[in-house]
Amino acid sequence: MTVEEIRNCGGLHKFMNWNGNILTDSGGFQIVSLSKVSQVSEEGVTFRSFHDDSIHVLSPEDSIKIQLALGSDIMMQLDDVVSTTTTGPRVEEAMYRFVKINNLKIYKMVRSVYKYDTP
Repeated sequence: MTVEEIRNCGGLHKFMNWNGNILTDSGGFQIVSLSKVSQVSEEGVTFRSFHDDSIHVLSPEDSIKIQLALGSDIMMQLDDVVSTTTTGPRVEEAMYRFVKINNLKIYKMVRSVYKYDTP
């Protein structure tokens, strides 16, 4: 099903007939599992579809927008997941991307959506 189809059903809660909280994932784990067909950058993750070989980009903002459209209660931000055997500069790069870049992008997006300023 597509995000639009679930949204048209009334969101995840109605689709699943569930009154409790729903946590949705960002897609970060799929970055690792699809590492042979994906590339991570400060803009997000670029990957090739297995269905039609088309190229897609999932940004941190897109990940949150999709989760909002689904009606998620608890949303995970897109992270740059590395395998447990990765060491050195690649780990530092992933941490920097997660903490600095994604947090700033999501902060700016939330401020614009809710038109809210902090001192």
